[in-house]
Amino acid sequence: MKIGGAVLLLTLLAAAAAPAQTADWRTWDRYMDNGRRAVAQGREAGAENWFIDAVREAERLDPKSRQLAASLRSLADLYRKQGRHREADALEQRIGAVAPTPGLSVVVAALEGYAVLLRQDGRERDAAVLERQIQGMRAERPGARQSEPLFFSPVAELRSYAQLLRRRNRVAEAQSVDRLASSMAQTLMDRYADLRRQLAAESGSASSSLTWEWQMRGAIETLDTRLYPEAEGFLSDAVKTAETFPAPDVRLAYSLSGLALTYRAQGRRDESSATAQRAMAILETAAGSRHSLSPPSLSVLALAHLQFEFEPARSIAQFERALAILKKDVVADHPVVGLHYAGLAASHLALSQTAQAKPYLDQALAIAEQQYRKDQVPVTLALMKVVDVYADQGNYAQAHLVAQRVVVILTKTRPPNHPDVVMATEADRWLVQRLGRAGERVSLPSATSVPIELAGNAMLVHAQVNRTQRALLLVDTGASTTVLRPLFLARLGTSVPADAPRHRMMLPTGLPIEVQFVTVSVQVGEASVDNLEVGVFDAMPQAPDVDGFLGADFLQRFKVTFERTARRMTLEPMTR
Repeated sequence: MKIGGAVLLLTLLAAAAAPAQTADWRTWDRYMDNGRRAVAQGREAGAENWFIDAVREAERLDPKSRQLAASLRSLADLYRKQGRHREADALEQRIGAVAPTPGLSVVVAALEGYAVLLRQDGRERDAAVLERQIQGMRAERPGARQSEPLFFSPVAELRSYAQLLRRRNRVAEAQSVDRLASSMAQTLMDRYADLRRQLAAESGSASSSLTWEWQMRGAIETLDTRLYPEAEGFLSDAVKTAETFPAPDVRLAYSLSGLALTYRAQGRRDESSATAQRAMAILETAAGSRHSLSPPSLSVLALAHLQFEFEPARSIAQFERALAILKKDVVADHPVVGLHYAGLAASHLALSQTAQAKPYLDQALAIAEQQYRKDQVPVTLALMKVVDVYADQGNYAQAHLVAQRVVVILTKTRPPNHPDVVMATEADRWLVQRLGRAGERVSLPSATSVPIELAGNAMLVHAQVNRTQRALLLVDTGASTTVLRPLFLARLGTSVPADAPRHRMMLPTGLPIEVQFVTVSVQVGEASVDNLEVGVFDAMPQAPDVDGFLGADFLQRFKVTFERTARRMTLEPMTR
């Protein structure tokens, strides 16, 4: 009997989200509250007893409940704090048996369905980013803890998928995907639910400042994985706590800014606008105080405008108002100033005001490239809005120039698998295709292992360039681009054309340099990438035997494992 794919998926999704039984959990709540209070007071022995009592009560009421998993989690966290890792590991296994997360195959099947719809809607770039994330999920080793927020949150994508299904009147499928998202969100958020309740109860005490800090920490973690409804809960609590501080307090503005972003992300524009106005009034009053939270508050409000329901004219007014505050609080080349310049550039471009946009874009790029730090990331996210606007207008050449520079910055400040890096990389690849250049071709039939040479902390590997010339390359996972030295190209019999494209790169010292690029094929073992653009530069004059370095533009096409002890690097295909 043959079952259609959609019907099968609905069945799997429905099975993944069975409702829990109704029970009286008041005694369990009391045990857990007493345990948390004991931990806060440093009475670890008493906390252990309370958590054990909570485990027993949850086992009595429902041995498959999320409450039992939460009790075991609290006990495991306490054991780890005490250095009792073996006992904590045993509890982790119990947690996995009590509250398993939905099977990977179910989640992947849903996300693959979302990618199909994205392509049908012409959103090929978004689909490519999603498929890269699916590859990462498949590459996750089984048994890894899934209760910690990850760089990539399937929950956020599943929620977007459900919205798209509803717009196509596929209501039953949307409801099933919603249930799957809720099930995964519950697993991710269980460890925060108890914390929220405890912090809310303590918000009126003398420790309200510490309570606010913990509430904001939970909000930031959930915002990082785009769990906006969950972040809203933390931020609402943080606002209530901050409202008890003597006015005006910039901590309240920071909480309100985050809350405004969550509202806007959920399509609640009026609530977002009203909340943002409250935040701006406080920030304008505090202007000149150089409070450390003023710049991040304005950064959050700016990203809310750029990332959700972009309205260029209104955004310009917000950015100019924010810059008036920033000029009193930070230096002229502060990253948050760069973020607002990039926002102004994107807004003016969207209004076809190219002349007004150019100086803002130049200043934003200069600030973003002055040094590589985590606080530069918001500038690059705003610059990606410039890329989007250029691309929407069909100006792929300008979009490509900006995207390339963003990729270089992000690969220095984010891990290679971070969604920001993936998004920028895929955006640039999409733009290259639109420009009509030969696309990269990746080939690896099956896993291949190659020997590596160790030189201190460095790893060297032999590669073939254009399938004719052997090269010794430094493996550099932090470099966005593969680079070959000019002398190697001469041995290869390849010259660099006078009109070869030039792109900006960063030296290890942090200084920018304009480098010419050529297109070659690179092969390591059986893994190859054809039509790969590589930089031509003598990056390591002190190591004349090394022909260049192998960057993330090659390595990210495969699942790579390094075994330093065995002196081996293994590359595996990225299954699609």
